[in-house]
Amino acid sequence: SGPGREPVEIIYELQREKVILQTELDLAHREIQALRRRLTQVEQERMAARGSRRDGMDVMGESSATQRIQSRYWTPEEHQRFIEAIQKFGPKDVRAISNFVGTRNPTQVRTHAQKYFLRLQKEQGGK
Repeated sequence: SGPGREPVEIIYELQREKVILQTELDLAHREIQALRRRLTQVEQERMAARGSRRDGMDVMGESSATQRIQSRYWTPEEHQRFIEAIQKFGPKDVRAISNFVGTRNPTQVRTHAQKYFLRLQKEQGGK
């Protein structure tokens, strides 16, 4: 990389660097997705472990630790399980849906269902 290089050489070098950077970026995106899947798996395992110990429950039958951990957006995997659970148990059985999803408590399922059905209604023209 000296001052006497032809413009074609510079363009070729920049294109090569671009390809290398794009490849690194793609690899980083794949790693992020894998880490997100692993995080969901670990959270589900923790929830399952908490579900077997019924201590420290609040009035709604949900632990304060569960409520703290779950204050985040629903993942696509959780939403897919939510949809499957609604088809299997109906929209009103929030406890069964919660157990099926595995990472959400009944209150979170109820809230998600309300928002989901409002969005569906809005998309269908407010019927």
